[in-house]
Amino acid sequence: MKLTQVRLFALSLPEATEEPHFQSASFRIRGKIFATVPPDGEHLHVFVSDEEREIALATEPAFVEKLYWGARVAGLRVVLAKAKPKMVERLLKMAWSHKAPKTLLGTPTKPINTSSPVGYSGTPLAKKFGIKEDSHVLLVSAPDTFTSLLEPLPESVQFDKTLTDRTDIVIVFSSRKDELKKHLAHFRNRLRSNAMVWVSWPKKASKMPTDITEDTIREVALPLGFVDIKVCAVSEVWSGLKLVVRKELR
Repeated sequence: MKLTQVRLFALSLPEATEEPHFQSASFRIRGKIFATVPPDGEHLHVFVSDEEREIALATEPAFVEKLYWGARVAGLRVVLAKAKPKMVERLLKMAWSHKAPKTLLGTPTKPINTSSPVGYSGTPLAKKFGIKEDSHVLLVSAPDTFTSLLEPLPESVQFDKTLTDRTDIVIVFSSRKDELKKHLAHFRNRLRSNAMVWVSWPKKASKMPTDITEDTIREVALPLGFVDIKVCAVSEVWSGLKLVVRKELR
């Protein structure tokens, strides 16, 4: 089962959100974590009741394992490459039900839009970002599971490890204004004039601590010679603003 499928189903559950949790991605219901994806992106951790855990371990030993927190069994560890999608969906729903308030139980799930991540517009995220065949992309401070949101990618896309004269697109994630200032100043000095920068910042609804808004990005970017030309939803947690160098400065 692919991580994109996990994300689509988890976020179809009533009031479910995705938020960072240390180095992992977490799925929450009103702030309570019901599942996480560790940095490797190859496993899913679900937090179900003791009874549900034992049933899953007995019926699906090929891809379900005990998840330990110290010496205590905290939940289930699901091997996504071997997992059955229907069983994973069932586990996620049970984990959500285990954490959700009683008033939400019985609420129907949201329709799942399989054409794009997290059910926003029908435009794939890679296309929103302008990623084309042979594009060179640099990710800066991106969540560990972000690349899975970009699937499917056009052919021969390369992810650069550092900024070079071949870099076409920079996607930077930031929640602090001072950090963003340093990034944008560096990009402006080193980036090709016809390349683009996407700044992703936390949505207000995500409750992530941040001092960045859309206006803050403009405040930082415009004096450097950038101009913003597009905004889009990246995920339940992040928004994105596209910056390019002003025509007269290219």
